[in-house]
Amino acid sequence: MKILQVMVHAYVHGFAGGTQKVMIELGNQLAARNRARS
Repeated sequence: MKILQVMVHAYVHGFAGGTQKVMIELGNQLAARNRARS
């Protein structure tokens, strides 16, 4: 059971980290677009 908990924990953290990266990428793209427009 312990191994399964560790795997789930790692998966959740990996998913959260990936989501954060996607959000940062989207933010960078929006910022670049706004800079280009002004």
